[in-house]
Amino acid sequence: MSKDESQLVDRWNKFCENNNCLDDQIHYNDEEFFEMFNLNIRQVSAAVKNNRYNFDHEWVTLDGYANPMSSNTAEDFMDIEEMDMEEWLEDVEF
Repeated sequence: MSKDESQLVDRWNKFCENNNCLDDQIHYNDEEFFEMFNLNIRQVSAAVKNNRYNFDHEWVTLDGYANPMSSNTAEDFMDIEEMDMEEWLEDVEF
């Protein structure tokens, strides 16, 4: 995980929090994520089977049905242009 990518994820998550879209937050793919969201084996195995989740990926989020999906690139889960995040980032201090 690069420092820049980690900072971008922090900004994205803060943006999601401030805009009441907590389901779009991105998390580091570790045990803490699974404990926080209380994911069950069925959800994870279905996501693995459908090639939506990989234990070796760095980042994870939930789809609209609370199933995990992962990627090595956090930006795969961000819609910066659609959410006008670029403008929002200019106005927020971190």
